[in-house]
Amino acid sequence: MCWNTNPKPLIKYLHDANLSHADLTKLRSTKYLPAENDETHVYAPSELYFKDKDLEIFPFVRFLQWPASEGMAKAYRDFLLKLGVTTDPPLDFVMNFMEGECRKAVRNE
Repeated sequence: MCWNTNPKPLIKYLHDANLSHADLTKLRSTKYLPAENDETHVYAPSELYFKDKDLEIFPFVRFLQWPASEGMAKAYRDFLLKLGVTTDPPLDFVMNFMEGECRKAVRNE
């Protein structure tokens, strides 16, 4: 299996493999997943979010690269959730972003 910007074959392989608790722990912290629009870095699952139009306003959100033409099977989504890919940014990130936006708006008045 060759690595590329499509993680689907890797996720399918890992999902179907008989992984130990130690394997899962290592997969949660290792940087091996691509993000949308970033071909220069790889990320740990916890650094990525599932694609969600509502989160596109946040510049700090990196979405997991996944083939746009293919939906994500529930089994793969559940597996990625188990590894740490998330659906919602932490509240403090959102509040810091909003505070910065408010400051910009006040300066521009």
